[in-house]
Amino acid sequence: MNANHVVIEDLDLTFSYNPVSFLDTYQERIGNQVICGYLTDSVAPMNPLEDWDGVGRIYTAHRHSSSHAEMQEALGLDSNWEPDFDLVHGHPERFRKAWVLAAATDPEFQDWCQKNGRPPKYAEQDRLDAYYKRKAKRFWKDTDGELGPDCYWMTTIWSFEVTDSVLEKLWHELNSEGLIGDPDRVSLDVYEHSGVVYSVSGSSAGCAWDTTRGGAVWVPDDCARDEIDRRAPVYAYGEIVTKRSPAGKVWAFKLHQSPDITSIWFSSWGSAFNALETATQAKREKDQSTPDWDEMVRKGRRLAAVELADQGAELYTDYCNGAVYEVVIETFELCSCCSAAKSISSERHEECFGSDDAEASLKESFLQEVIAATKRVESR
Repeated sequence: MNANHVVIEDLDLTFSYNPVSFLDTYQERIGNQVICGYLTDSVAPMNPLEDWDGVGRIYTAHRHSSSHAEMQEALGLDSNWEPDFDLVHGHPERFRKAWVLAAATDPEFQDWCQKNGRPPKYAEQDRLDAYYKRKAKRFWKDTDGELGPDCYWMTTIWSFEVTDSVLEKLWHELNSEGLIGDPDRVSLDVYEHSGVVYSVSGSSAGCAWDTTRGGAVWVPDDCARDEIDRRAPVYAYGEIVTKRSPAGKVWAFKLHQSPDITSIWFSSWGSAFNALETATQAKREKDQSTPDWDEMVRKGRRLAAVELADQGAELYTDYCNGAVYEVVIETFELCSCCSAAKSISSERHEECFGSDDAEASLKESFLQEVIAATKRVESR
C-alpha cells in the first residue's frame, strides 16, 4: 500500500498528497462526504530570511558561508575577523577626549613633554598633572588629531604606544553602545549534528563538541527594525512570556518589577502585547520626560531585538531541517452503493514552519472546513 493510500473506518481513501508520518489524518463524515485534513511536506519551501519581511537576516561564520562580509559588518569587524579600528575614526570627538585623558597620564607622553615642553619646575603633582593634560590638548589641536599637519618633527599621536590602547578600548566601548556595527544585532549559537539548530546565545545548554558559541548573528531587516521601534518603549516596563497549555500555545505579560505573571493568559501574542501596552500607557507618558527614559527604552529595545531574533532563529532552523509543511483539506464523495470514495477537491494551504505550529494550523483549518460543510448540508 502506498504512503498516501489509507483506510479509515472501512473507507478506502487515496489522498492526493502524501501525509506526514508523525501525525494522524483528521477525518469527519458529513452526509455522503468525508472531510480529511492532513499535513504534507512542502516541496519547495520559501526561505523566510529571503522571502519574508520582518524576520530579519541571519549571517553565519561557517567556512562555507557566503555571508562573512555581512556578519563582519554587523559585528564591527574587519575582513580578518578582528576589530575594525577604522570605525573609531567616525567618532572623532570621542577619540579626542579619550586620547587626551590617556596621554596625560602616560609615562611615554609625559617624558616627551619633559623633553620638548616647559613643565613647571618643582611643582606639586596636581600642577604637573594639569600641565600634562593641557599639553595633550595642545598636541591634539596642533596636529589636528590623527590627520593633521606635522608640527612636532614627525611626531604624531601614533608615535605613542598609548594611542593603540586608546583605539582598542574605545572600539569596545562604541561597540557595546551600538555605535559600531549593527546596534540591534543578536548573537546566535549554532548546534550542528545530524541537523542544525540556531538559538539566541546563552538561551540553551548546547553541546561542548557540536555547538559554536556566537557562530552566527541575527540582524533586523527594515520591517523588523520598525517593529523593534514599536515594542521598545512598551518593553521598558515588561515582557511577553509564553507557555503551552492543553488548548495550545498561550501568552501573557509580566511587568519587570513583578516576580510573577502579571496578566491573564491570552490566545495570541498580539492580545498579550496590546494588554501590556494599555497597562503601561500612563506610566510611559509620565516617564518620557525623565532623565532615565533613554536608558529604559534602550533596555526595552534589547528585549524586542532578542525576541525577534529568537523567532527568526526558530523559523530558520525549521527551514534548514526541512520541517516545513502545508495543510491539505481534501474532500471525498462516497458512492451510494459501496464503500468507494472519490476525491472531489483538495486545497493546499500556506506553509507552516515547525510541527507544533503546523498541527495547530491543521486543527483550525480542518475545524473551519467541517463547520462550513455542515452548514452546506443543513441548508439543503
